[in-house]
Amino acid sequence: MRKKSKTSQYELSLGKKIDMIRMSVRAVTRGYKTSRLITGTPGIGKSFAVIEEIQSETEHNKDLKYEHISGGIRDAVSFYTILCDNNDENIVLVLDDVNTVFTNKECREILRAATTNVTKRQITYASNKIVKGKTFYRPRTDFFSKVIIITNIPKRKNPANG
Repeated sequence: MRKKSKTSQYELSLGKKIDMIRMSVRAVTRGYKTSRLITGTPGIGKSFAVIEEIQSETEHNKDLKYEHISGGIRDAVSFYTILCDNNDENIVLVLDDVNTVFTNKECREILRAATTNVTKRQITYASNKIVKGKTFYRPRTDFFSKVIIITNIPKRKNPANG
């Protein structure tokens, strides 16, 4: 009888991985966690499963809303203003393949503050001169939204984990 390798004992089927994604989304939408990081190989359906589960959750909780951001985050100012514009305890902010939040050091610091597992998190940006259009952004704000991050960067290679 051939012995299973250690890694194959822990490998999950695609269906079980998708179920884990759905459970992670529910943990955020129902308020058990303020954020989740969902990683995996490209094309397995992470984004689809997240959006489908959030839409299902919004049918049961009419106060719950979500904002899906895919790309468009160039730097820390962009990231900070997106967080401020979507700052509401009933919003789940889905950051889908926005790897700048991991590769840019300032973005990583903002991300760490925004994803701490407490209801009210204080996020800051070093400059006090953030103006977008006619909107002035304070350099410090209390952040209440929930955050789900979807990335193809393997967790072990993600700069935010180091």
